[in-house]
Amino acid sequence: MSTLTKAVSAQWPIAVEFEALFSDDMLDTSGVSFIFETVTAGTVFAICTPPPGAVVLGGTIYNVAAATGPTAASLDVGDTDDPDRYTPTIHNRLSATAHTDMTPVGAVAKVYSGNQSINGTLINSVAADTTGKFRVVIVMAAAGKATENLKTT
Repeated sequence: MSTLTKAVSAQWPIAVEFEALFSDDMLDTSGVSFIFETVTAGTVFAICTPPPGAVVLGGTIYNVAAATGPTAASLDVGDTDDPDRYTPTIHNRLSATAHTDMTPVGAVAKVYSGNQSINGTLINSVAADTTGKFRVVIVMAAAGKATENLKTT
């Protein structure tokens, strides 16, 4: 049995910011190009690939400008194992003031291997967007990465 001692190092959180305008084009996770404004069904796209050992601490999704056109417009954030891992409450893109706190779901945090992406799933009903812009901010930490030495005595 080993004796635990206090931590000797710490790290800064890693923050990722992803912003999408309704007229931007992007590749979905299958490599097919799409334009955000043309989405009428669930389209999955990669937001980022966390470094090996990373754990998502939280984040937020907020609308810079509300989506208009569809009767419902939403965004889910997760990964290939759990498409809504970080948004147990789906984000509403129709409200100019909507924001959704991203919360890791489950008793055990997902530890990324460095090759799995965090994804967004866009869902519009009836029609595509004619306006809108949203931003996703993800905060994470990666095990074993030290940026600060702590006092040891």
